[in-house]
Amino acid sequence: MRQYFMLFTFGALACLLAGACSEEVVDSDGVVSIGGIPTQVGPVWVYAVIDSLSIPATLDTVTVTATREATLSGGTPAVVWSFSGAGFTVTKFVALLPTGIRIQESSRNEFLSEDFVLPMTTGDSWRQLSEREYDSSEVPFLGAVVTRATTFQRSAKVERTWGFAFGSRTGESVTWIADGVGIVHRHIIKYSPTNPGTIISNEVWDLISYQLN
Repeated sequence: MRQYFMLFTFGALACLLAGACSEEVVDSDGVVSIGGIPTQVGPVWVYAVIDSLSIPATLDTVTVTATREATLSGGTPAVVWSFSGAGFTVTKFVALLPTGIRIQESSRNEFLSEDFVLPMTTGDSWRQLSEREYDSSEVPFLGAVVTRATTFQRSAKVERTWGFAFGSRTGESVTWIADGVGIVHRHIIKYSPTNPGTIISNEVWDLISYQLN
């Protein structure tokens, strides 16, 4: 059972520190589908990031850069995204699939990877199921979202839950995808895999600026 009061408190703190909250949406009649997440080399996205459960809960800036092309196991084409923040740099692989994209931690391991099926329309949903894991996403809303960078009129809200196949929920997120820009706002909650219901991370990512070419 979700801990609603706890999530509200953490979410409110995160929104205050980050300066924007993705739940501030604007009605956008006529938005039929969202199709674009940039998959070429070159784009740069800069985010304000906070984890309200960190001690202290400090605001960080993370830069994501599409650095190079790659080929994954099985021959799947991909683009490498580099994530750089205060004292860390990590990479993720964005696989280019016939149905959309898959963001994964390495070039070989798809365990708990994240899929975005494109284009998106209201009511769309997709799932990954295996012996080890489950991953379920749905699109409840298309419209506008307010971020630090700007208001994106053509955006999709993607709600996702994931975890282990034997029933332990390890995370849930709400991600806003702006057409042609990519991920512009995220709220990611992670749970302890050994203590169900215990929140161990509560991150908010909000786009500050971006450059697509």
